[in-house]
Amino acid sequence: MPPQVSLVLSCEHGGMELPPWFPRPASQRFNKLLKSHQSYDKGAFELAKILAQVLKCPLLAHTYSRLVIDCNRREGHPDLFGKFIVGYPSKTTLPKAIHIHRAYRTKLSKALDSCLPPLGPENFTPIHLSIHSFTPIYKGKRRETDVGILYDPKRPQEALLALKFKRAFIQKFPGLRVQFNKPYRGTDEGVAVWARENWGKGSKRFTALEWEFNQGTVVRWSAKRKKLLAGVFKEVFSAEFGL
Repeated sequence: MPPQVSLVLSCEHGGMELPPWFPRPASQRFNKLLKSHQSYDKGAFELAKILAQVLKCPLLAHTYSRLVIDCNRREGHPDLFGKFIVGYPSKTTLPKAIHIHRAYRTKLSKALDSCLPPLGPENFTPIHLSIHSFTPIYKGKRRETDVGILYDPKRPQEALLALKFKRAFIQKFPGLRVQFNKPYRGTDEGVAVWARENWGKGSKRFTALEWEFNQGTVVRWSAKRKKLLAGVFKEVFSAEFGL
């Protein structure tokens, strides 16, 4: 029996690159900010690539700094444009930044479209995993989460799958602090919410989970241990959907 699941991975804050048209100031403050958590999700892209390799599924990644444009925010959101663009607004930079955002969302839309076979079986489950990381200390307070699984509590299939993932992670990595909807809520603005709104209507089984990995713990793991982490994803998907 073929797998009853289709997976798409995405990584919206995968890098700290700057578009070639963006004026880059030669200052220490600029470079420090570019390398900070405000610019990108450290280690998220590397984790996403390992997951895509193990799960054998497509990965779409945005590697321009969110200090230019945040592809985890929809058009019209007050935090769409990053600090760099806000600091250097012009008639050309804003449209170019919007073009970057639309190009990424278009690619992701096509990937999610392919997740929904028009004549697929009723028990077929399209799944979108959005991979992120977070700074361990925020506003002077240490965060007590290693892995955050963000989902919509109103969608039973997401809650159930999140629970199975949590159990599998804790069994594989005793002491790992796996929490639901932390350090952010699964219904906060982001690609996962946008995906649910647009593709969840076409499939009651459509599942969107955002993953948040602690930059001070999981992100610093060895490549070998990260592959073990990806193996947990594989085990859960194999047990649930025959992947």
